[in-house]
Amino acid sequence: MLRWPTSRAKRRSPLQVVMGRPFRYIVTWNASRFPSCCGRRLVQICCAAISLVFRMANQRHCVRLNSRMLSGRFSIMSEKRSRRKPTQGRSTRGKSQGRNSQRRKTSWDPIAQWYDGWVGKDGSKHHRHLALPAVIDLLDPQPGERILDVGAGQGVLAPSIKEAGADYVGVEISAQLLELGVKHHGKIGTFIEGDARDLPDLAGIEAGGFDGVVFLLSLQDMDPLQPVLDNAAWALREGGRIVLLMTHPAFRVPRQSGWGWDENRKLQYRRVDRYLTPLPVPLKAYEGGVTRSFHRPLNDYINGLAAAGLLTAQMLEIPTYKEARGPKAKAEKRANEEIPLFLGLLAIKIGWVDESDV
Repeated sequence: MLRWPTSRAKRRSPLQVVMGRPFRYIVTWNASRFPSCCGRRLVQICCAAISLVFRMANQRHCVRLNSRMLSGRFSIMSEKRSRRKPTQGRSTRGKSQGRNSQRRKTSWDPIAQWYDGWVGKDGSKHHRHLALPAVIDLLDPQPGERILDVGAGQGVLAPSIKEAGADYVGVEISAQLLELGVKHHGKIGTFIEGDARDLPDLAGIEAGGFDGVVFLLSLQDMDPLQPVLDNAAWALREGGRIVLLMTHPAFRVPRQSGWGWDENRKLQYRRVDRYLTPLPVPLKAYEGGVTRSFHRPLNDYINGLAAAGLLTAQMLEIPTYKEARGPKAKAEKRANEEIPLFLGLLAIKIGWVDESDV
């Protein structure tokens, strides 16, 4: 039951009592105009009904706004994430930096020399024929832009970025690979030692300081996924691009996929034993070291980009460059052309919309 205040100075309308001042403007009036008990009770009932209508309308309005936000028209994430500042430090071209934080162990240090022998200064055949052309096609670097290569390794992307007239910055957690990157491409790029999960803590990496971020065959070696994507988005300016180049998660699942041959149909096919379940997989040992790959389904990447405020704009499914030979060449050629083994994704950083501003 609603009760009126005993003091005239504190007297409030039933609309104020029921609604608790939820709106910016509140109608006030003098209840003494209704001296009878029945009159006041009637007004109270009417105002309570009006309050209920306003509350229901307000809730429906909020639901509509939230549904629009969740549908992708707006992002309810605030800009507070982008206000974090990395540790300030001096940037010296051609020298490794970012050692201001505690070094994390990585499985890539023991095999760095073997990996450099396979990939080399200019990249392996897969890099030269598939990965690098696909990245440049998706990224489309422009003169004067700053490009961040996360998981840079020996910096095989640096010459392509330099050729486009853009500035190259590579981040690599392995000190051994980083030194090789400086050795191979230190004159045309900047190399920083650090973890992809700690970009805001690295000297030389600032919020919104890059026009493009690239993961060149490196993202599937990183876990967990979301902090890495969040930090990449943090480093991008609004409207900046991020490119992911990886082995195709739907057709190349480490130790869970492979080629098969159907003798009756004379058909080469791709066998996939597992796909939807995320899976950490230790790879083949080289030079006494074992690295680990992290398989994830494609929706983990698309949804992870969206959660970081990155809108997927383009996708490339890339078949192998290898030519089919031998007695099964016809079937092998058809399988190679139809089943992509690499995947490229381009995403754009969209502007944040704070929920309080909608």
